[in-house]
This record gives sequence, structure tokens and C-alpha cells, in this order.
Amino acid sequence: MFTGIINQIVPVVSIKDSADKKIFSVRVNKSSEVITLGESIAINGVCQTVSAIKSNEISFYAMKQTLTDTNINNLHITDMVNIEFSLTPISKISGHFVTGHVDCKGKIIRIEKKNDATAFHISFPDNFKGLIVEKGSIAVNGISLTVSSIEDSSFTFNAIPQTLMATTLQYAQKIDEVNLEFDILAKYLNANKGHDIKTDKDSSKITLDLLRQKGFIS
Repeated sequence: MFTGIINQIVPVVSIKDSADKKIFSVRVNKSSEVITLGESIAINGVCQTVSAIKSNEISFYAMKQTLTDTNINNLHITDMVNIEFSLTPISKISGHFVTGHVDCKGKIIRIEKKNDATAFHISFPDNFKGLIVEKGSIAVNGISLTVSSIEDSSFTFNAIPQTLMATTLQYAQKIDEVNLEFDILAKYLNANKGHDIKTDKDSSKITLDLLRQKGFIS
């Protein structure tokens, strides 16, 4: 589990492709984090398992399904990626709950400078429309962001200078593919329409019983 608050932006230093997988390595910065074999780290929002460690270079196996569903398959040597270490019991949750299980790929269709912020317009597949709301949370390449507006099959978020500086958004260009993970609560709401949750055209209700069933509260 992650929060969408990026710990480091790091370069891809090696890639080995085969028919059904991609083995790639990134060079992490020195930090207080102790990285161990088998732990989960989010790479551009994709939960990946550490398969090898050599000094400050860590390697991962991205399997066929991951390559199909995410932009990991687009990586090249020297590309920069967002990494986030997994949550610990004492971690500060500054973003929102992110699982690292990417739902789909989106595409940057426009980037606009707006005063002190940069607006990114992202297209996404129509079948995910029910999982996104204005002012709701979304993870884009693993970054916890707030949806500012929705139009047809696209949405917009605004990135402040600190977000640009701390993430790979600073390198983003029009037509880039990005990994999208929709808010987990939106997924539960969508999955339980007409069942655990009473809905009508104007509102959706999250009950305490539902949150207990899904493990959000005890």
C-alpha cells in the first residue's frame, strides 16, 4: 500500500527485454530507507517487487500483464521514474490510499501554464467514467492528485511548482502515456451499486457498515 507521495525521482539504468517480461533497474538516491529483496516499491505507480540489489541499483521483473496495462513497457534507459516506498505502520498519510494496481493508461492531451500552477489534461477510456469525480483523488504515474474538472473522456488536474519539482511531471510532454489508478473508494462504490449502498441519481451513501466490511475501519 502507498499514499501517492513520491519519495524520489530516479533514472532507469538498464533494461532487458524478453517475450514475456522486462527486467529493468533503477538507481536510487541515498536515503534512510533500507531496501530489501522481495519488498514492494511503486515505480510510476506500479507496485513492483525488488528482485535484485546491487549497491544503489535495484531491479524488478515486469511481467506481460504489467507491460500491457501500464507504461512500464515504454521505459528507456535514462528515463526518469517516480518511486515510492511502501507504507509502514508509522508512515504519515499525506496523499490518499494507493494500491499500486494500475487501472488503465491515460494520455496527456494538453499542458497549460496557469499562473503558479500547471494544468494537465488527461484522456482516459470511457469505461472508467464512473470511477472519477471532481475534487476526488486520483493517482497519475503514482502521484496523488486532485481532479479539478472532468469533460467527456478526459480530466484535468493542476500541479503546483512543488509537485512538478518532486515528480516526473516536470518532464511530461503532450501525448505521453500515464498510469492511472482511480480512488479505491470509488471502485467499491461502483462495484456495490444497488447492493450494499443505496444510490439514486443525486447521491451515493457510504455507510459505516460498508467501511467496516471493506476493512477501512474496525
